[in-house]
Amino acid sequence: MQTLELQAGYSRQGNLYAGDTQNTNTNALVKSLYGDETNRLYRQNISLKWTGAWDNGVSTSSWARYEKTRNTRI
Repeated sequence: MQTLELQAGYSRQGNLYAGDTQNTNTNALVKSLYGDETNRLYRQNISLKWTGAWDNGVSTSSWARYEKTRNTRI
């Protein structure tokens, strides 16, 4: 018996700015960003798996996987 399995995924996460700063910076730029999406994370993945079982009782499995993560930040 031979099987081939394909899996894929995609996700996105966005973070809204809540005013966090290292040194309590309260300038106009910091205040203008409150509530804006200032951080985004995109993730993609795909995998392929092959499994084979032979008449002599031997079974084998091979797989390949790819993942990519991309971050954008203000």
